[in-house]
Amino acid sequence: MTESVLLFDFPLTIAFHGKSGRVEKTITIHQQSEDFYFPLPEAPSAVRLDPRLEVLAKIDFDVPAAMLDAQLQDKEDLAGRLLAVAALKK
Repeated sequence: MTESVLLFDFPLTIAFHGKSGRVEKTITIHQQSEDFYFPLPEAPSAVRLDPRLEVLAKIDFDVPAAMLDAQLQDKEDLAGRLLAVAALKK
């Protein structure tokens, strides 16, 4: 009997930054690729997946340059700023 191994079953936090402040949502990842929709009070200026770097994973998330610029300005998120610099460098 072969046991199935769940490779994708973990929580992932997503932080949305906007004029109204920061909103965090937590989702559970079940598959290698997933789509989600979140109703927000306004369009976010920046979006950060796993903002506290809690998940040991390589995350491919294409972020528009305008959002990377906003992320670069967030003085409270050093890791986010470093990730924005690396993404803008590409």
